[in-house]
Amino acid sequence: MSVKKRDVVLRGKTADGSSTIDMPVTRLGNIEETADIKETPITGDYVPIIDTEDDGQMKKTPYMPVGDQTVNFTETTSENLTPLSSGEKISVLFGKLAKSVKFLASHISDNVKHVTASDRDTWNGKAAGNHSHTAANIGALTNIKIGTVTTGAAGSQAAASASTSGTVTTLNLTIPKGDKGDTGAQGPRGATGATGATGATGAAAGFGTPTASVDANVGTPSVTVTATGSNTAKVFNFAFKNLKGATGARGATGATGAQGPKGDTGAIGPQGPKGDKGATGAAGPNVLKVGTSSPTTSSCPSGYWYGKY
Repeated sequence: MSVKKRDVVLRGKTADGSSTIDMPVTRLGNIEETADIKETPITGDYVPIIDTEDDGQMKKTPYMPVGDQTVNFTETTSENLTPLSSGEKISVLFGKLAKSVKFLASHISDNVKHVTASDRDTWNGKAAGNHSHTAANIGALTNIKIGTVTTGAAGSQAAASASTSGTVTTLNLTIPKGDKGDTGAQGPRGATGATGATGATGAAAGFGTPTASVDANVGTPSVTVTATGSNTAKVFNFAFKNLKGATGARGATGATGAQGPKGDTGAIGPQGPKGDKGATGAAGPNVLKVGTSSPTTSSCPSGYWYGKY
């Protein structure tokens, strides 16, 4: 809100509500030198400004602590780090700082052991790669030969010992066995080897007496085969199930068979009822012979009655 070009009262308030400024003002320049000064502005205070885009009108803008202010900047395009200079704009300073932080982060993460100044001094004191010595500098040289070379256990330390006899120095070395390497890739298939000798004749295969069983059930036929015994006496067992068929329909009556032989005479049946009286027969001869002995067929002619007395 702009301040109109007539005297108005601009008042400030502290946290307890007491006035800090109470004076007429139309321009910033009208603020009296004796006006109270607030040493430490806080969020919520307002700062008077002159708006040059609005005919120099006096306005107020919210106070913002420096720590809460934002800065717009662009990282410098220089390939190398550029020193900071006094009097540069904050946006330029932050652009240089952004490049420096980026380089530092990359430097820390590359895992390279960097040379220190002390390392450089130590290296600079070394002899050049190509140099020469006089015989007096070196002294009498000895002949060096390798003595024993021993393979140490895996993970042990390498060791060396030397012994000198006259002008000959013998070095004895112990070199640890290396760790087992990773399994290599499968090699190409080798050529077919020569045919081996014929092996001994194996034991003949043998079979025991097979068994079979059939149940009396009706249904879907099936068979179960089991084997027992060694390879030289193998026995197979067959178990058949559901082979019995369902009861069939009754067949037609067959032809009458031939008459069988006469059977034995049966027991005498009960006496039948008395029959009707038959017709009177013709009269026979009226002769009666009397003797003293029982008659026989030869002594009794046909038609005679015999009596004994």
